[in-house]
Amino acid sequence: MLGKRHAFFRFLPRCAKSQALRGSQKERAGIPFWSHYADLLVGIVCIASVFCFLGSRDIADVRERRIAGTAADVADHGHWLLPQLEGKPRILKPPFADWIAVGSMRLLGRNEFGFRLPFALAGLGIIFVAWAIARRLFDGETGRIAALILAATPYFISQCHSPSQDLLLTFFTGLALLLWLVWKKEGRPWSASWWGFYVSLSLACLFKGPLALVIVSIPIVLELWVSHQWHLGVRMRPWWGVLMVIGFAFAWPIMLWLWNKDFLVQMIADVKRSVVPSQEHHGWSYFQHLCNWPWFTYPWSVFGIGALFLPAWGRKLQSWSRLRFCSLWLTGNFVFFAVCAKQPIHHLLPMVPSVGVIEAVLLRQFLKTIESRNIDRFGWVVAGLLSLCCVLFSFGVGFSMYSRGIASLTRALAVGCCLAIPAFIGSCFLFSRPQRAFKLFVLTGVLCIITISGWIEPPVSARRSIVSFAHGINRVVPGNEPIYFTHTKEDLPFYARREFRRLELDPQPRAVVSALASRKQGYFLVSQDIYEMLAALGKDQLMFEVVLRHESSKKNNAIPLLLVHFVAR
Repeated sequence: MLGKRHAFFRFLPRCAKSQALRGSQKERAGIPFWSHYADLLVGIVCIASVFCFLGSRDIADVRERRIAGTAADVADHGHWLLPQLEGKPRILKPPFADWIAVGSMRLLGRNEFGFRLPFALAGLGIIFVAWAIARRLFDGETGRIAALILAATPYFISQCHSPSQDLLLTFFTGLALLLWLVWKKEGRPWSASWWGFYVSLSLACLFKGPLALVIVSIPIVLELWVSHQWHLGVRMRPWWGVLMVIGFAFAWPIMLWLWNKDFLVQMIADVKRSVVPSQEHHGWSYFQHLCNWPWFTYPWSVFGIGALFLPAWGRKLQSWSRLRFCSLWLTGNFVFFAVCAKQPIHHLLPMVPSVGVIEAVLLRQFLKTIESRNIDRFGWVVAGLLSLCCVLFSFGVGFSMYSRGIASLTRALAVGCCLAIPAFIGSCFLFSRPQRAFKLFVLTGVLCIITISGWIEPPVSARRSIVSFAHGINRVVPGNEPIYFTHTKEDLPFYARREFRRLELDPQPRAVVSALASRKQGYFLVSQDIYEMLAALGKDQLMFEVVLRHESSKKNNAIPLLLVHFVAR
């Protein structure tokens, strides 16, 4: 009897274990199959948002043209140590971003996609950093929300499609701060996270210079000061790390100094002029930053503004102890760039990972609050007003981005509609099914961003390149001097703001050469084929110098225009 009793008691744990297994299987059966691959699906959405139509438009942005020009100089003339832009050495920026662009174009061909790919990969890495930080500080769902927030932010995606050193700086500084969080939990020097932190910081200095030290040091020093953990700063062995960073950050200036000391002196003067606050903009940059912040964080502007002022009210949150580091990262660097930066909007990019994490936490808390309450008629009225405000603000963002004398009213309306559709769909489902509203909002937002990148941006960039060429004419040609032309686009004289005089080729081109020779000197605007014909006919009467070029491509469907300066012999 006792043996049977013992057998019965041994059978009970097995029965309980089988019941628990069946219960877990039933719970799994109730979970949708796609939830097991949530991270993979989020990654696919982020990749689609960053890489779709990456090479669809021309190189039109100012910073993009600078990197393209220096990369072309490295590829064509071999100026690896000191690339030149418009015949002048570009001393202010390290050339390593140009090296990456040249290597990518040699592998994928000399085209827009090959040129932009390394910088788009850096943008995807920024999304990964935000996902990893949110996952480490909170949980996997918060990490996925942070990644989707960045994937559905138009400004950030537009920056991923426009190569700049700021993308590389943001990725490596964000990676360094992520590895510092990993090391903070371990607290052991010479560990893998310790080496990864200093190597990432060194690479950030390699691409942007010592500015990376400031961006990384501000949140770490503030965190150690607030938490009273100065002993962690000693255990980081900063003296060894500083030696490593100096070896990377100052490698290029040392090479410049060994090659030509004058270049190093000029570089120091340029850095001082671009970083040290000047009297003319000091005190205004705060206002400019605050005005640009809603556009920078759109369509999550409400949470973005809350994230910016989180130190003032965030201590009431239960998750403040975990959010504190990201808040110090955002606020500290915001104040630094507001004091020093002359171009506010371009210097907000290094704060993107912290903004994504804070917005994800606030958004998740907001959705939970809505789910836990019953919405009455007043709630639906608030939802309608919120939808209307989002739609109107979407149109405002579209017009501010695309209607500044560059795009037509139709394209501005198209962009406004693309930005308003996600806001309208998301707000319609917000108070009934918040989780579904967020998913629909993100999916429609990503689709609209892809639409803007593929079908609206190419013609806008073509118009923008013509405007840039016209502004170059304004800069080169004196105001009281007319420009002679034989063939040009209708909108170019409007943007150039100059007097244009047409020279007809009929009855024969020699009449054009004689007309130019009678004016002693001046400027004329022609296409490439007509310039070659006039140069061959007038080589005995005129000397020609091409001062500006507007290159053609399949994307902008434009005729290659040349601004030529002529002088009679």
